[in-house]
Amino acid sequence: MPLAAPAPTIGHHALLVFLLQVAFLLLLALVLGRLAMRFSLPAVTGELLAGVLVGPSSCSRYCPTSPAGCCPNRQRR
Repeated sequence: MPLAAPAPTIGHHALLVFLLQVAFLLLLALVLGRLAMRFSLPAVTGELLAGVLVGPSSCSRYCPTSPAGCCPNRQRR
């Protein structure tokens, strides 16, 4: 049985951008989770809010000049 071809590697710049995006999302989720706890809400409420705020639909709506790496345009079929 032949082995599958190895997966293509990701470039250094793309990897850095991805890691910065993940770090920003996690930091925002942590901050909003703690803020939600101050209002006697579960931390997951703030964490979900962070996902909504940073999500592609909100990002492209409120930051139309954002770089394509942040909110890539996807064609719908």
